[in-house]
Amino acid sequence: MDAQPLDTDAIRELVRRHKVYWEVRPEEDLDDADEVVKVGFQLGLRGTFEDPEDQPLAGSPECVEVYRDLRTIAESLLPPEDDDVRFELGGSASALDYTPSSGRQDVEVMIKIQRPGVPDYAIDEAERHSLELLKQRLKDLGVPQGRWREHPVRG
Repeated sequence: MDAQPLDTDAIRELVRRHKVYWEVRPEEDLDDADEVVKVGFQLGLRGTFEDPEDQPLAGSPECVEVYRDLRTIAESLLPPEDDDVRFELGGSASALDYTPSSGRQDVEVMIKIQRPGVPDYAIDEAERHSLELLKQRLKDLGVPQGRWREHPVRG
């Protein structure tokens, strides 16, 4: 039996518990001339452990919990399937990244935003629109950009 999607308050609680923030990077590929080109976006959700004193090892049960909760948040952001833009979730519960701006170990779930079959390797308006939609949903949930900051969230 599939789990019911979490409501907005439950998602906000996961954001707070794991001190989630987000970053955007270009999704890159090689063109026909083997030049690196931007073909979409990567929106990374980064979160950490509930107890700031925890320093678990990569792949530990604590990492798996953070990863699972970040995926839940990411899935709640995604719009219904669309033929114009593809969203792909990636990341690993066995990977930890030290983030200098926050001075902490983070787990990351990546949302790739890319238009399938675009032959000119260009980021287009559909991808930009999808990124803006996700950014607005993150803002509505009180998820800060760049590093964790506690914000009062209006319901």
